[in-house]
Amino acid sequence: MWALHVRIIGRYATRFHPGGFAVIQFTTVTFLSIIAALIVKETWTGIPGAWLPLAYSGFLSVGIAFTIQIFAQKNVKPAPAAIIMSLEAVFATIGGCMILNETLSPSEGIGAILMFAGMIVAQLPGKKKK
Repeated sequence: MWALHVRIIGRYATRFHPGGFAVIQFTTVTFLSIIAALIVKETWTGIPGAWLPLAYSGFLSVGIAFTIQIFAQKNVKPAPAAIIMSLEAVFATIGGCMILNETLSPSEGIGAILMFAGMIVAQLPGKKKK
């Protein structure tokens, strides 16, 4: 689904105004999520106690990050954009530590470092075969 999302953004970001495209994207996801929540009879009782993480993920992680993604993908092809945007985990970890006072266990930290290293290695140019 992530690859499909990046491809769709790559295709339409140059055709429409990025801000308007972002609003349409958020509105669509909001309505589909409400419908899904109603179908599975999701309870809403935990929302008051989880307002800060919900606001953080809704405003910063989704609102700002996906809007910037749409603006950026006007000038970047989908494949490199997907690799660059996989840095989301890095920024989510930093934001979680700074804003929500979350911490990583040693194994989570090692996993995060390995993921980041993989992203860097994927960006390195390969050797050309003769």
